[in-house]
Amino acid sequence: MILSAVVITFYLSFARATLVASDYSDFDIETGKLIQNFSRDVREAESITWSNSNSFKLLKKGVNYTYTYDPDSQEVTRQETGSRRVVLASNVSELDFLAYDITGSPIIQGISLTPLNENTKMLQIVGEFSKHTNAGTPTTAKIASARYILRNKDTPTP
Repeated sequence: MILSAVVITFYLSFARATLVASDYSDFDIETGKLIQNFSRDVREAESITWSNSNSFKLLKKGVNYTYTYDPDSQEVTRQETGSRRVVLASNVSELDFLAYDITGSPIIQGISLTPLNENTKMLQIVGEFSKHTNAGTPTTAKIASARYILRNKDTPTP
């Protein structure tokens, strides 16, 4: 009887740990896909146009790439002009697109987007993935990219 209880407890603990490990693996794959696309597009971009704090458009080689974080669906998407929207990451409970000027100082996203469009020289992603396993255990993982420089964008010097 005690041996059966030990075996069942071990099995349940192992199953739960496997589900959690699977979530972290999913987060890792989606983070890689998000950051790979984001970093390439930002480094090659010639300009940036902010729609709001959750969406911006990068112009790269004559093509627009729109990045959007939707807090309701908890998805980060990328859409190339004339193509369908691609989900780069899901289960994203929090995400901020952080903008920096040429000196590395953060740019506060205010009412007017014009200064943000003109002065953004670097971008970074900071956020959190969150998912509930079938066992009911919440699994979370923080994400933070490097700051990527819009190398091809002309920016006013300070």
